[in-house]
Amino acid sequence: TGLSTEERARFLRHAVAWWDVHRHRVPPASADRIGKAMARGQLRVMRGAFLSARPGRDGVIAELRLHGEGGRVEFPAARVIDCRGIRRDLRQHGSPVVRAMLARGQARLDPLQIGLDVAPDCTVRDAVGERMEGLFAIGPVSRAAFWEITAIPDIREQVAALAVSMGGG
Repeated sequence: TGLSTEERARFLRHAVAWWDVHRHRVPPASADRIGKAMARGQLRVMRGAFLSARPGRDGVIAELRLHGEGGRVEFPAARVIDCRGIRRDLRQHGSPVVRAMLARGQARLDPLQIGLDVAPDCTVRDAVGERMEGLFAIGPVSRAAFWEITAIPDIREQVAALAVSMGGG
């Protein structure tokens, strides 16, 4: 979090995907289950852009643009799991509560538009930058202020510190 807003924006443009892959590795037990499912043909991992999904005869028809290939590919699947990570535009991808708060001016996006603008104590800032006393944001929605707040151990620490500051710790 010692980086300037400009340096953070550069990081988001050029290195965040690489960082996420190495920062958030799958636990060995999960990796083993995934490997076995792939070996049995139950799971197929594909790199590309997810375009859409619609109901199919026996599940879902997924439409992708595969990495390194042009055009669109459709294939039937029993399930589609969205592993794209945290979506960046909270106005579109945020929870209904977050979207409503943004629309009413009770919250605003941070300068990089990757989360809500929050004070160092997790207090949400409204549309004009005033602190909304008693309203706090924790976890990934506060990642602009706390950067590495997407992993469960980090979120636990954030919640514990907030609880102490609120007199409940």
